[in-house]
Parts: sequence; structure tokens; C-alpha cells
Amino acid sequence: MSMLSVCISFIFGASYMVRLLTAVYLLVLFVGSAWGGTPEQPHVLILDSYHPGYEWSDSIVKGIRDSLLKSNRKAIIHVEYMDTKRHPNQNLDKLAQIYIDKYRATGLDLIFSVDDNAFNFIKTYRDQLSAESPLVFCGVNYLTKSKLEGLTNFTGVNETADIEGTISLILKLHPGTSRIISISDMTTTGQIIKRKIDLLRADYANRVKIVHWDELSLAELLARLNQLSDGDVVLFSFFFRDRLGQSFKYDEIAEKVTAAASVPVYGNWDFNLGHGIVGGTLASGVFQGRAAGNCGVRILNGEPASRIPILWKSPNRNMFDEKVLRRFEIRQSSLPTDAIVINHTPTFFEEHENLIITFVAATLTMLVVIVVLVANTRRRIRAEKKLRLSESRYRELVEMLPQPVFEVDIKGRLTYLNQFGLDWLGYSQEDLTAGVFVRDLFFQEDRQQLEENIAKILQGAPLRGNEYRILKKDGTSVPVLSYSRVLHDETGVVGLRGVVTDVSAIHRAEQEALLVRLYLKNVINLMPTILIGTDRDGVVSLWNEQATIILGVSSEAAHGQQLVDILPSLAPEQEKARQAIQDGKLCSETRVRRNLSDGIRYWDIQIYPLTLQDLESAIIIIDDVTEQIQMERVMIQSEKMMSVGGLAAGMAHEINNPLAAILQNIQVISRRLSSGVPQNIPAAEQSGISLEKLGVYLELRRIPAMIEAVIEAGGRVADIIQDMLSFSRSDDSLDTLKDEVDIHDLLAQSLSFARKDHVHYDFKRILIQEEFKEIPLVQCSKSQIQQVLLNIFKNGAEAMTSWDEMTATPKFIIRTCPVDRFVRIEIEDNGPGVPEEVQKHIFEPFFTTKKVGVGTGLGLSISYYIITQNHSGTLDLVSSPGNGCKFIIELPVA
Repeated sequence: MSMLSVCISFIFGASYMVRLLTAVYLLVLFVGSAWGGTPEQPHVLILDSYHPGYEWSDSIVKGIRDSLLKSNRKAIIHVEYMDTKRHPNQNLDKLAQIYIDKYRATGLDLIFSVDDNAFNFIKTYRDQLSAESPLVFCGVNYLTKSKLEGLTNFTGVNETADIEGTISLILKLHPGTSRIISISDMTTTGQIIKRKIDLLRADYANRVKIVHWDELSLAELLARLNQLSDGDVVLFSFFFRDRLGQSFKYDEIAEKVTAAASVPVYGNWDFNLGHGIVGGTLASGVFQGRAAGNCGVRILNGEPASRIPILWKSPNRNMFDEKVLRRFEIRQSSLPTDAIVINHTPTFFEEHENLIITFVAATLTMLVVIVVLVANTRRRIRAEKKLRLSESRYRELVEMLPQPVFEVDIKGRLTYLNQFGLDWLGYSQEDLTAGVFVRDLFFQEDRQQLEENIAKILQGAPLRGNEYRILKKDGTSVPVLSYSRVLHDETGVVGLRGVVTDVSAIHRAEQEALLVRLYLKNVINLMPTILIGTDRDGVVSLWNEQATIILGVSSEAAHGQQLVDILPSLAPEQEKARQAIQDGKLCSETRVRRNLSDGIRYWDIQIYPLTLQDLESAIIIIDDVTEQIQMERVMIQSEKMMSVGGLAAGMAHEINNPLAAILQNIQVISRRLSSGVPQNIPAAEQSGISLEKLGVYLELRRIPAMIEAVIEAGGRVADIIQDMLSFSRSDDSLDTLKDEVDIHDLLAQSLSFARKDHVHYDFKRILIQEEFKEIPLVQCSKSQIQQVLLNIFKNGAEAMTSWDEMTATPKFIIRTCPVDRFVRIEIEDNGPGVPEEVQKHIFEPFFTTKKVGVGTGLGLSISYYIITQNHSGTLDLVSSPGNGCKFIIELPVA
């Protein structure tokens, strides 16, 4: 300390008259300098993301000020606190307008942004606030070039943690380290830290094992820390929010972590230094601010901001706490030469520097001191009178307070307890006089924590509420919060003074609130509909059990994430939720189609906007109506089949009459060409021919075979007509037509009939692969099942022979096997397959993909009706484009 500083300290500790004369002298100097005039000073704005007293941003602002004050420009510094830590949801448009109005007249020559929120704010409102002002940013976490897009006339300092530097320090100071435990949380910055740790594992694989803890509650973290042993070292980044959503202050959580761990704890940021960590290569707010301030000085001196390179490497420093170094017996000589050490124990000269200089100064100013002492004595007498009066008032007020107020001496004995406290605990003044020790008032389990907290308070720890359980004189227990601070007198620390608050009612209210929340959560999870809650930005705050079941995403994975990131298919709902919140109106949609992992689903969606105080959100209610729509389609299909039944009956009646005439006449022709009919002989003789020669001619021209083919084809048409009539009749009327049939024989007959069709396809070119297993007989209508099989063979053959991209030999694979009380028939081809959209309608009446006039669209619909309605079986199709198709028939056994 210099002689000038001693004199200034002396003056400010001197009498009122001396301080008055000094103030007058300084005022004269100030007025004189004002009259002399000064050059125009630049106006500099420091925009702080947070509030005064927030250590990190305060240290950055201090660093900026340090650099600016060294400049010869003597800038006028304006500091604005956005207070986003305590008010994250404030209206930034209004805040920007306040700044615009405030600095419209003065103008700004330079702007500093401190931390991320201020940087993002300036990016948005810079053109309105002061478009021409250069910008210097600092305190921005893990800056990327994408964040700088669109910015001009700027420079700044990047903030990154030097994890590798700290790990190197750990291995240097603790060569026996076998495991490094990295601790961070699940915030964005915490996950960046985790990824950087993951990248470093390979580099240190042969030297040390690096593990990462991040998805833990506070209790789980402290429990794990208690289990660490020799060879372990902790690398603590930060733990602002745990797995359960609890938030913590940086100093509070650092002290808990270091108290729980019996091994050294290192860090990455200097705001944890002094709260129990050893140190490390730390990101420092002061050095961040100084680096940014130096950029600002260069700008004020005329250098364009765009020519000043961005400082991408964060100005981190090796910093340590001497108290913690001593605790783990780390020698300062082993630290890096540029290390900064706090809580330094001064040398004899450093410790007594003030005394030595004061002695010299006191010798020179003895006469002044005597005068001052006399004046101080008079003031002390007056002050003591006021103090006695003030103490009397204090005692009266304390006795009137409706909560216990206490004083405890250094031995832990109650020396004072106000009347409310005596009544509340059930003690008398005589009990207090006889001796009541604070330790005896607390539960046995709380006494160790009590003693630790008292030790911290006596060491100067900040005042905070500590919760305990107190025993009254009658034995009843009460949960309380205790606030206390050190009690001093002229001899030093003599005890503690504090107040106690009964928190029983608070505990009951918290328990009731917890029960209500659990009740509501259970009700929401039991609802059969999907319930999703989001805010204006689409961040999920509610995700019930039905959402987990249907959408396949757990509540833990969904909470805190944007809806569109969880399921991109819900992007329209996120935008509709935002619009519903903005308009304050219900948004409703029905039968919305969504393609999910388990297939296509249909939803009825309703979105309700909710506003609770300043919290805007929306509830998305989704009802799955897929089964309802499928049932409607089945009903429509049934109605179509009923209409086809009526049509089939009419067509069969109209076709039956001409068919009977054709069959009758062809039989007559066959008889009149036969030599075995006597009436044919006279007619042949009259014509000059013999029946024998006529028979030879007919055989040579294969006329009898043609006649047989016509008769056989007519018989098949008659069978089809009979099937159409059966199709139009009720199931009961068909029972008399059913026989016990061998399916293998029926397949052989159907293949034989199919090979005779040379008009539409050459069935002989198709390979037949049979994979038959032993199956029981089936009770069915032989002609109807044969019609179904022929229809499937015909469709498959036409598809394979007409497919232009067919490269393999056309092939049918026919399989049979028993399945429970059914016989399964599978007919698989290697044709072009059936598209998904066609599969949905393939069994509908009159649906066809063939050209007009080629197909009626009734074949498969009649086949489906024959199998499902007439035989109580099933008919299904399995296919995909380019991979053939497989028809699966299941018929009940006899």
C-alpha cells in the first residue's frame, strides 16, 4: 500500500470536520477542471444479460471497465442490466424501446454485449438502437460462425472451457490418478461439455479413465461422490439443474459437491473458485472482459472493428485456491509459473504492511490524531446514548415478534430467547437461567449438520436458511428454518444471533400440493386419448401414458424437447398449437392421416389454448379413430357385396335361358350327326351321302371334339351361373351343397382346367412348385372353391406373362398345411406384385386395374365372398411392388 492510500484511508476515517475540508478541496479541483473544459467523450454502452450481483457477468463488466479506464479517451460508460436470469420471459420489444428512447439523444459510439442473451438481443435490435455503432461481444458460450451470420462492424471474444488444459493439470499435480469423473448437467452447454469429454477419451485412454456423470439427481450425485476413493479426481463443470428439474446456484452446488467429495475437485469456470474447488485452467470473467475491453479501446482509437480479429481462443487462466491446495497437500511450487492463487496467506511484511506504513504516517500526523481522538470521544459519548436507546427499542421490537428470536454464546448455550420463543418451546426464563443448550433442542440425526453449519457461519459463510427438526420441552417435534449470523463485541466473536420459523404449515401445504399433482398425473395417464402440452415455441411440458404407448416416445425423452424434434410428423400440430395460443381459439381437425412406424393411423385432433398468468400453452388432444374408420370400410364393403349379390341373381337368370337353348341345340346336333340314331340314315341317303363317310369327315375335321368342348364350356358356364345364384342366396341355403373335399385333388383339377386356356396365356410355360403337407378333408362347395382357385391362377398367370420386366421363368408356389381347426392354402407367384393403394380395394366389387372391356372387377370380390361368407374362412393378400404376390386361403376342416 502506498503512502497516498494510507493518507486517504486516514482522512475517510477522520472526523467530520476533516472529511468536510477534504470534500471541499476535491470539489474545488472538480469545478476547476470543469471550467478548464475537456475534449468530447465517447459514449459506450455495456449491455449485461443479467443483474447486478451476479458474479460471472459482474466480473466481465469489471474487466471491460478496467481496460476502458486505461484508455486516453475517458469514455462515458453506460451499463444496462437486462435481468434475464430473474425475468426470463420479459417483453424484449418493450425493453428495446426503452433503450432506443434513452440513447436517442446521446448516441452510442461503441456497444459491448455481455453473455449470450445480450448478444442475441443486440443481433435483433441493433439496427433500431444504433445501427452504426461497432459491436464487441464477450461471454458467448461456444460461439460458432453460424451465430455471426448477418452481423457487420463487429469483433469479440469467444468463451470456451479449456477441458484438456485442466485434465493435463490434474495428471501433472496428481500423477497417481486412475479415474477422472466429469460432472455436468443436461443443459445445452452441459451436453457440449460431455461431447468434448467424449472426444478426449481416446487421447487419454492409456493414461487415465475418463467417465461422465450428467443424468443424476442431486441426491444421487452426492451419494456417488461419497463413494469416491484414492486415485479418483473430479472435474466439475457445473450442475445448474439436476435430473429431477431442481435448480441450484453455482456457489451453492459447488460447495455441496466439494463437501461431499473426499478427493480433489477441479473446475472449468472461475466463479466456482473459492467455493471448494482446487482450481484449473479456468474461464475467467475478468479476463474475458479485459480482452473485450482492449478490442473496444482499439475501436475508440480509430481502428475499424471489422479489422480486429475475433479472439476464438478463450483467455482462460490457471487459477487455484490456496486453502484447498493446503487441504490436499499440493505444493505451490508444482503449479504453472503463470498461476493465479487466491486466499493467499501473506508473509510477515505483507501481513503487517498497513501497520508499518500506518506507524510512519501516525508519527507524522500525531497532532492531528490527538484532535481527532478528542472529537471522536465526544461523538462516542453521544453515540453510546443513541445506542442504548436503539437497543431498548430493539428489545421491545424483538419481544413483540410472533416468531422465536435467540442468542447463543460460543459454547452453544442459549443466552436469550424472546417471550414468543419461550412460550413456543414450553420453557421458562428460569429454565434459560439454569442452562439450556441449543444442541439438546435438535434431533440426534440433525446435530452433526447443525455443528457443520455453525462452523461455516463462524468462518464467514453467507447467511441462509437451514432446515432442522426441533424438540419442544413436551417432546413434540417441529420442522423449522433457522437463520443466524455471527454475534460480535469488542473482544471478537461471542456467539450467534438468529430467528427460527416454524415450517409445519408449509410442509403440509407442499404434501397436499404433491398429492394433488400425483392425482392429476394419474388421471391424465389413465385417459385413453393422447394428451400433449406445449408452450408457444412447441416445447413439450405434458406427455401422458397414452402418448408413450401410441407414439413410442417416453415422457422423460419428450419433456423439454420441441414437438417437431420428437416426431417430425407432428410439425403441423406444433404450428397449429402456436396459432391457437395466439388467437385464443380452439383448433379442431377430424380423420387426419399420419404415417407412423406401425403403419397409417387416423386421428381426430383438438387443440385447446391455455393461459395461466404469464404462461401461455396449449393442450393437444388426439383420439385414434383408425379402428372406427376400418369398421366403416368393412360395412361399406359388406353393402357393396350385398348389392353384387342382387346383381348376380339377375345376371344368372338372364344368362340361364339362352345358355339352356345353346346346350340343347348342340346336343341335338351331336345326335343328328351320330350313326347310332335310326332317323339319321334316311336323311343321309336322300342327301346322297353315307353316315359312315360323314363320320370319317367329321373325325378328320375334329368336329366331335369341338362339340364336346362346347358342351364342356357350357357346363362350366352353368356352374358359374349356379355359383352366382348361390352367391345371391343366404348361407343356410348353401349348406346342402357342401361335401367333404380333398384340397390336393381340387388343386390338381383346377390346374388341369387352367392349362386348357390358351387364349389369354400359355399356362404350360409356368412352373408349378408344390409344397404340400398332410391335411384333413374340408367341407365346402367343390365348384365354388374351384372357381376361386381358377380365378387366382388366372390372375397370377396373366400378371406374370404380361409383365414387361419379367426376367425369371414364371412360377407358382402352392403350399398347404393345417393351422388349428383350418386348412391353409398359399398360392404365391413371382410376378410384378400389387401396389399398396391397389391392395386396399382389390376385393371390392367392380374394382379392376385392367383396360376397359378386359375385366369386370367381379372375380376377386366374388372369390372373397365365397370364402368369407359361404365358407366362414379367410382370404388375404400379401404383396409388394416387384416381389410378386401371395394369396392365403384358410378353410375350416370337415
